[in-house]
Amino acid sequence: MQVIPGGCESKTSVNGVVRQKSLQPIKLDDEARLIVAIGSLSSHKRLSDLIWAADMLAPVEPRLHLAIVGEGPAQAQLEETRHSVRRGHRISILSPAAMPWLLDRAEFAVLPGAVDGCCHAALQAMAAGLPLVAARGGGNGALLGEGEAGLSFPVGDRGELARTLWGMLAKPDRQRAFGHAARRRATELFPAEEMASAYADLYRELS
Repeated sequence: MQVIPGGCESKTSVNGVVRQKSLQPIKLDDEARLIVAIGSLSSHKRLSDLIWAADMLAPVEPRLHLAIVGEGPAQAQLEETRHSVRRGHRISILSPAAMPWLLDRAEFAVLPGAVDGCCHAALQAMAAGLPLVAARGGGNGALLGEGEAGLSFPVGDRGELARTLWGMLAKPDRQRAFGHAARRRATELFPAEEMASAYADLYRELS
């Protein structure tokens, strides 16, 4: 499964997954632990919950860096939230052009909101071999399966979101197993034609 390019320079293959290599959009040290959320920046995606949850983890995982990718009406509010937390400098809000590099570097993707239907951003992440941490409800359950492709938490519960993020970060072996299952689930459950259409819809959503 090939990830659709977006401002890319060259391709790389990691664990058999063809990914796109793009210019590095943020400066991270070698030990940084990157997690990513991708999608339109709107209030129903509950990205503010993710910012607060990531900040809660600062005492136990100071290397954590959160990247939020997208554009939308909630961007100014998210920037305000980012500046209000203790570790806002470890949180980045980036344009969609950053997505290929982030998918190659991130440990997993987060869906803090439960939305109806297929989440195009989650499909993109899963096809790139990233496990998911996703709110329960909406279309997220179909992506996760029976806990096959990642971990879930109750939507709107920032404390449980923080604990679930730590549950993924603290166990790299389980994280890798989830990643392999996520890639397999994406390619088996969603035919190539549907995936290509989903990616096209995602880029339209982000632009």
